[in-house]
Amino acid sequence: MRERLYYLDVVRGIAAVVVACLYHYVHFSSMIQPNSSGSVPPFFAIQPFNFLFSRGELMVDVFFVLSGIVFSYTYQEPLQKSQVDQFDFFVKRFSRLYPVHFLTLIITTCIISLFYYNFKTYPIYSNNDLYHFFLNLLFLQRGYADFGYSFNGPSWSLSVEVLMYVLFFVQMRYFRHYILISIILACLGLLIFRFAPVYFPFLFNIDVSRGLMGFFSGSLLYNVFLKNYDVFKKKQIFLVLLFLSYFFYLVYLHNFIAVPLNIQVIVIMVICVPILHHNDWIRTHSNVRILVSLGDISLAVYMIHVPIQMIIIFYYRFTHDVIPFDSAIFLMTYSLSVILSGYLLHYYFEKPGQIWLRRAFVFNK
Repeated sequence: MRERLYYLDVVRGIAAVVVACLYHYVHFSSMIQPNSSGSVPPFFAIQPFNFLFSRGELMVDVFFVLSGIVFSYTYQEPLQKSQVDQFDFFVKRFSRLYPVHFLTLIITTCIISLFYYNFKTYPIYSNNDLYHFFLNLLFLQRGYADFGYSFNGPSWSLSVEVLMYVLFFVQMRYFRHYILISIILACLGLLIFRFAPVYFPFLFNIDVSRGLMGFFSGSLLYNVFLKNYDVFKKKQIFLVLLFLSYFFYLVYLHNFIAVPLNIQVIVIMVICVPILHHNDWIRTHSNVRILVSLGDISLAVYMIHVPIQMIIIFYYRFTHDVIPFDSAIFLMTYSLSVILSGYLLHYYFEKPGQIWLRRAFVFNK
């Protein structure tokens, strides 16, 4: 078994908390809820909270880059050598994502139905019909034939992630020049991201493009800078040049050339991850239990926070109370409830569900 990259777990856990507790905190605001106390969250005037509340969706691009790194680290050689067959690969990936996705979809459906029955409206997302339910059920809820975010909205990234898994498997199993394929797919993602129309056609849309850019940039990052330390030492100059170029952009060019933040995040990851990966102290001390646990429960936190928000919104609407959006105590209470729920969901449903599915499918193989 390969060494676990704990520092990536830490980054993934922090990114999930940022999305769930800060960026999507806006779902409680007066911009979305008529019974909210305001539109400015607590700590908004303080950095980095201001940026994370406003642009926390960039953490999803971090997720995609991390997935590209982890998949290349874990599966690249086994797939190339045919040590992992198609059935085992997709069973493991399906069992990783589907239990928590399915449960939160059912919970969300129940809450939405109760909410609509009482208030004739929806709490957050509006495309909650039977058609979108089946899209969610089949991991087709974003980037295929949908009409917008639906049910447990953040799960859109899982549908894109599944598509990246399929492309990665084909790339590693059937193409000898896999690095060239990664470059082509990452560039395709960039082109779609820059030139996709406002409306979302099948596959050629912003969300899929973010997956392509992030995931296959992560795969390239692994192969170029992480896979071999001796090779990394010879290529450090490229990282230095990339850092200097990005610094020059921030200081002198950002007012003249607008580089989207999604792309800037990928550049930052390319600069920072090799430094973390090849730092012995980081590799040795990043397995702090509480931080690793945060990484373990990251998917559960990411998937359970919107259902929790819907329950809270239902309560305040039902009792005719005002949601204390601008209260620091409310923010911290909500955040703790999300993290605790993610912990319980991961250890008492997500992990047992993974084990059960893998055993069932292997037994029936």
